[in-house]
Amino acid sequence: SQSGHMDAIGYELYVKILENAVLELKGEAIKEEDDCTVSFNLDAFIPESYISSNNIRMEIYKKIAEVSSKELYDDLIDEIIDRFGTPPKSVTNLIRISLLRNLARGFGVDNILQTDEYLKIYIRSPHEDLPSFVCRGDKIKGRVFFSNGDKSYFTLRMLKTDNVLDMTQYIIDLFTEFSEKIINKTHLRSRRCVFMIT
Repeated sequence: SQSGHMDAIGYELYVKILENAVLELKGEAIKEEDDCTVSFNLDAFIPESYISSNNIRMEIYKKIAEVSSKELYDDLIDEIIDRFGTPPKSVTNLIRISLLRNLARGFGVDNILQTDEYLKIYIRSPHEDLPSFVCRGDKIKGRVFFSNGDKSYFTLRMLKTDNVLDMTQYIIDLFTEFSEKIINKTHLRSRRCVFMIT
């Protein structure tokens, strides 16, 4: 069965195969881009008992892989509820994971890994001020650490009450907030330069 096939090869590879197949069908070149792999200790799949048709499950997996904003997330949840009824937790988990993966990839994150007690987020070439900004986050202060060796990564010590997807979202929201501050600071600086020149 298809869900068994996806379980066997893993969600990441499955999504990549789907994306490449779609590009090939459109006659477009297959993109080699920086990717982000995710590994959470959660059920994240579409059960056959929820969507029995292989073709329709494939269609929904493809839509899930493309979720890259809160708006697209909300739209897809609405569509799935309209077409198939209330989704099981494994489906909503999968959609959230896809959203987090796509958002994280935009910040240079190449791996998000949940272990028993920790959440690790590996990031390529972070801005020098990002670690201190993230480590001051209200919800995670005192239990998030940054390592800058061969690979740069944040490690969050998880509490029993933490939801791993919520905590991942919180850290990505901090990345977003930091990026907006940097953009605004750069914009203000460039405006000041223009003001001084004129």
